[in-house]
Amino acid sequence: MKEFYYARNSEKFGPYSLVELRFENITPQTLIWFEGLPSWQYAEDVEEIQSIFHPVEQVEVDEPAAIEEEKEEEPGTPVIEAEDISQVAYAESTVHEVSNQYTVLDNNGFFKRPFSFNGRIRRTEWWVSVIIVHITTALVAAALESNTSTASNGLAVLLYIPIIWFALAQGTKRCHDRGNSGFFILVPFYALWLAFGDSDVGQNEYGTNPKGRDFQ
Repeated sequence: MKEFYYARNSEKFGPYSLVELRFENITPQTLIWFEGLPSWQYAEDVEEIQSIFHPVEQVEVDEPAAIEEEKEEEPGTPVIEAEDISQVAYAESTVHEVSNQYTVLDNNGFFKRPFSFNGRIRRTEWWVSVIIVHITTALVAAALESNTSTASNGLAVLLYIPIIWFALAQGTKRCHDRGNSGFFILVPFYALWLAFGDSDVGQNEYGTNPKGRDFQ
């Protein structure tokens, strides 16, 4: 590969490759020399670097025109006939009649969020919760009677906290099931309504019916 030198203002620069020489602002009157050249010559007279002054013209090739894809015609929306509407209404009324004759299954399950104050629970879950609270309270009380040390008393207090929280949370959700605020558990004898009152039918402001019963 040839190495080129050029002179400017009595100062010599180089060596450069032909590619590097393109970026050195060479003019036709710039003096050029490379090994094998007998003396310094003007750039316009050096055949090896003429491509610097006459770059190969780039021929622009037109890109092929994009072929427009044909869009498939979407089928029109079917028109609903009056006969179809009457059939749908008849089917819905039949479903309601059949549902009134059979017990709707409870799809919510028991004790999904036992420590949450949000939502509703059915009467059966509340009764089971009351039994659990009484049994655990009795067990903690029996443990206190058998051991009266300070450590056991402190442990008993810690055990009572989740029991009380559980009782309040389940009672609040049972109040919600009746369509009332959780503060109703503070009303004297309101536990009788929780124990024997049925759920609000359908959805109320506290959520859907825990039995899945949405109609009378």
